[in-house]
Parts: sequence; C-alpha cells; structure tokens
Amino acid sequence: MVVAMERAELFSAMNRKFAWLGTALVGLILLGTFGTVVLLRPLAGRVILHTDELESQIYEKTAALNTELAERKRAEQSLRDSEALYHSLVDTLPINILRKDLNGRVTYGNRGYCERMGKPLSALLGKTDYDLFPKELAEKYLRDDEKVVCTGEMFEDIEEHRSGDGQRLYVHVLKAPVRDAKAKIVGTQVIFWDVTARKLAEEALEKAAAELARSNKELEQFAYVASHDLQEPLRMITSYTQLIAKRYKEKLDDDAQEFMHFAVDGARRMQKLIQGLLEYSRVGTRGKPFEPTDCEQMLSDALANLKVALEESGATVTRDPLPKLMADSIQLTQLFQNLIANALKFRTEKPPHIHLGVERRLRVNAASLNVPPYEWIFQVRDNGIGIERRYFERVFIIFQRLHTPDRYPGTGIGLAICKKIVERHGGRIWVESEPGCGTTFSFALPAMD
Repeated sequence: MVVAMERAELFSAMNRKFAWLGTALVGLILLGTFGTVVLLRPLAGRVILHTDELESQIYEKTAALNTELAERKRAEQSLRDSEALYHSLVDTLPINILRKDLNGRVTYGNRGYCERMGKPLSALLGKTDYDLFPKELAEKYLRDDEKVVCTGEMFEDIEEHRSGDGQRLYVHVLKAPVRDAKAKIVGTQVIFWDVTARKLAEEALEKAAAELARSNKELEQFAYVASHDLQEPLRMITSYTQLIAKRYKEKLDDDAQEFMHFAVDGARRMQKLIQGLLEYSRVGTRGKPFEPTDCEQMLSDALANLKVALEESGATVTRDPLPKLMADSIQLTQLFQNLIANALKFRTEKPPHIHLGVERRLRVNAASLNVPPYEWIFQVRDNGIGIERRYFERVFIIFQRLHTPDRYPGTGIGLAICKKIVERHGGRIWVESEPGCGTTFSFALPAMD
C-alpha cells in the first residue's frame, strides 16, 4: 500500500529528527568540553606547581654543584701549591729524601737524592733497591722497610759503607711509614745524610779520651808509687842529717851548722811535697763511693781539724744553712778544710772573717751536658790579701805558688786538690778577687733533686 505524502511534510519530520539529533550532539559536545575543563583545571594547577618545585630544586642543585666545583678547584690549587712548596723546601735541604711504595718502587726523590744517586728523577722513578744497589745492601734495605711497614714506627740507623778507594763512609738513616687520608700505610719515606766527618771525629775523641784516661791512671799510679817509695829515703836523709848535726855540733862551725839546717829543711819540704803528691793522686784512686752527705757535718769536721789555727788567728767563721749532697764525705771535708785554711794563711793584719754561703740555682745547659738540672753554688769569702786577676787560673795548678815559702809556707798543692775533688764530683771551681779586697772561692756541685 502506498501512502502519499507531501514533500513539505516529509522534510518537516526529517528536519525535526535531525534537529533533535543535532541538539543532542551539541549538548554532548558541550558537556564533554565542560567536563574536560573541569577535570583538567586541578591537574593543570598541580603540574604547574610541580614544575616550579622542580625548577627550584634544579637551581639549588646547580648552585651547590657550582660551589662544590669551585671549592674543589681551590682545594686542588691549594694542594698543587702545597706540593710545589714542599718540593721547593725539600729540594733545598742538604739531605737526601725519597719515598717508596709498598713494592719498594721509588715514587719521589728530592734534588739531593738525585745528585747522590747521580741520576735524574725520571731515571729513578719506579726503580727498586735491587735496581740501584748490590744485592746484599738491597736485602738489608728491604728488611728495614718491612720493619717500618709492619710496626708503623720510625726506624733509625747509622750505616757504614766503603767508597771506591776503600775509605769508610757513614750515613745516618731515618725511615718512617707514609700514610694516606685513612691512616693506611701506603709506603715508606727515607731521609739520610752523610755523617762521616762527625763519626770520625767522635771516634777520634773517644780514642783520645781513652788514651787520656789510661795516661791519667798510669800517672796516678806512678805518683802514688813514686811518692810512697821516695818517702823512706827522705826520712833516712832527714834522720841522719839531724843526727850528724846533733852529734858533731861542737865540731861544726857556724857555716856548717847552717848548711846542715838547710839540708834538713830541704828534706822536710821535699817530704811535704811528696806527701802532697801522694794526697793528690789519691783523690782519683782512693775516693769513696758517693752517698748522701750532710755538708753541715762535713764543715763542722773541717773546722774541728782547724781549731788551733782558727784560735791562733782569731778568725770568725760564719755560714748559711748547708744542703745535703751525693758526695764522698772525706773529700768534701778536705775541700772545706783546704779553702778555709787558705783563707787563714793569706790574711792581713786584721782578724780573718770567713763566710761560707750557698745558693741553689737552675743550670741552664744541664740537658745538653746530661747533668742534674739544679746545682748548689758554694762561696768561701774572706777578707784577706786578695789575688791579682792574672793568677786566677794559675792558683789551681799543682805546685804553683804566688809567694815565697819564707813568707807564706806551703807546697802549692792545696787548691789543686780542691779542683780535683770538685771535678770528681761533677762540678767546677773558680775564684774572684782583687788585691787588698779579699777573695771568694766558688764551686758548684750537682743537687740531689
């Protein structure tokens, strides 16, 4: 069946359908667009925020990296400057310096080392001791290096070598471990220098000291034996001379009796000299071991021995409180006695006044001399005739006299004995004086603490 429709009616219905479909499509498009916008807006905000944060972090990291790079460049430059300064310093030192790795290969050498080896540094780098020295010497150096690496401690030695012409050479060697930044041992550093002149001088000095000690010992033994053996003949001469003078007194004229008196007096003086020589030799050969000694008691003993002379001269003796020392008590008493007796002998017309002072002092050069750091300075001061400066050294020489025996009797040995006693105790003695103004004999002895 065919239904007849008009054109306008047909397109009208179709237009309505298309219009509805279009409206629906437009609505869907609009809805989709709006939804997308609504959904993408917060996402866009977060993307922008993350982008800003990322840019900020990149900027901070870049700035930190630039700072680190700059600091590293400064550190590298500082290291190069330090190495250059180190090399310039060690190259000017009059010693030889080299470094070796754990395999014994040379990694550095200063100018002195290169000159010593007679080769440029480029020819020494990477070489071992076996490449540079005889096998026996290289093995010794290897053992020394291993000792340093194993113990981590410095090694020191004085090596003796022979030159091509057979002369002895001595080298002072110091070896120490080389550590990295983590304190791990990575090699050894060697410093050595020639000490041949010093070593030969020390050997010569030791030989001379030994020879001097032997000579002194022989001299002391000779002095003791000679003085001991000579006393008996002198006693015989004195005795028989006195016997002749007594028995034949009536038969001798005045000149003969005077001659006999001169002979007896000369023999007695000779006997005193021999006794003094014997006493002098005994300072070194018959001394007692040192022990704690009270100087107060030793001075009292000396004054007791000089009691008669002190009373006859009308002398006054004063003193400071005296310390205790490590000393030979007999010799210390003799030291005080000789110095006080010297003051009594060389007095003026005034009664002698003698003062014994003492002071504890720090010895400045004690460490270099290997002696106790403190010492006691004793001073025996008098108001006697005094001594001229030109005789300050001479008065301590054995048998040296400044006056004739008829004016001031004696043998000229007392102060020499004082000097020998003081030196045996590790001290020193000296004199200060002016003619007519008295004399001060000073001596220094090591303190106990």
